Amino acid sequence: MKRIIKLSGFVLGLLMPMCVSAQMDNLANMSAKWIRANARNAALDGADIVNYNPAGLVKLNDGMYFSLNNQTLFRKPQHSFDLGLGAGKQSFEQDGADLFLPSFYAAFKKDKWAFSSGVYVTGGGASADYPEGSINTTLMGYQFLSTLAPMGYSNFNNQSLKASSYYLAIPLNFSYLVTEKLSFSIGGRYIVANNHTEAGMVFHGTSPDYSMTVDYKNEARGFGGIIGLNYAVSEKLNLAIHYETKVKLEFEAKDNKGTYKDLAPDGAKSDRDLPAVLYTGISYKINEKLTTALDFNYYFQKGADWGKNSSGKEISEIAIISL
Repeated sequence: MKRIIKLSGFVLGLLMPMCVSAQMDNLANMSAKWIRANARNAALDGADIVNYNPAGLVKLNDGMYFSLNNQTLFRKPQHSFDLGLGAGKQSFEQDGADLFLPSFYAAFKKDKWAFSSGVYVTGGGASADYPEGSINTTLMGYQFLSTLAPMGYSNFNNQSLKASSYYLAIPLNFSYLVTEKLSFSIGGRYIVANNHTEAGMVFHGTSPDYSMTVDYKNEARGFGGIIGLNYAVSEKLNLAIHYETKVKLEFEAKDNKGTYKDLAPDGAKSDRDLPAVLYTGISYKINEKLTTALDFNYYFQKGADWGKNSSGKEISEIAIISL
């Protein structure tokens, strides 16, 4: 399980570092407005609350609302390690940028009710491009080297890794104003998850060079429910909460074009559920130009099925999450 607290305000927004990730698979930056404010769970403005505060849609004026935006992420993550196998300290850095992380939201509000939908990236949402390899390809290389050693291979180089992961969400929500202060929403979302992994390296030794490549896609589809509440304490103070259920995702490997196909042969299936999440928020309108807000997100990671490791332990329970 994982808890995330986000706090935004005029001063805090200047002092706190920006974090565009949330949980290992779930994203928090699902609209450009979130990048600006960093706390949207109790917001009552903009079409992106289709995602962040669906119960709050009925507090908007009557009419149609649309939001189409994109985020471009410039990242240069680097990692160093020493496996103690004689190679010494190794460092790898990612290349390139994530140019497209789009989202689209639409809502129609009339009297006491509202309907809403959209398309946005709720998980993954980025790519990994390590043209000279990473710790993952290094570990893979040593694993294969133990098998290839009897055939005369003693080392490897020319590592590379390129991977992408996008979990598209298509929500459909109904929101209703129960009283002037209380409103609720109910709906669901359809998840389309697509992963693509490419990796490679060249083994050397007394035998002819052997080029090993991994190239396959992993796809899954699933559905989950959404329920939310919004309570307007006053014209300035607003409270909101919504819960997204776990989405069962069974990935299936496809289009395996690598020279090594046993890692993920076509048709191979693996579980990687999208964890349930509880989103809560509070916002306070100080004046017409300034609003402060606090978000608290709780990710039920242990309730998701991510399969088991070689020791038989649940991966979702032992995964290390770094923010």
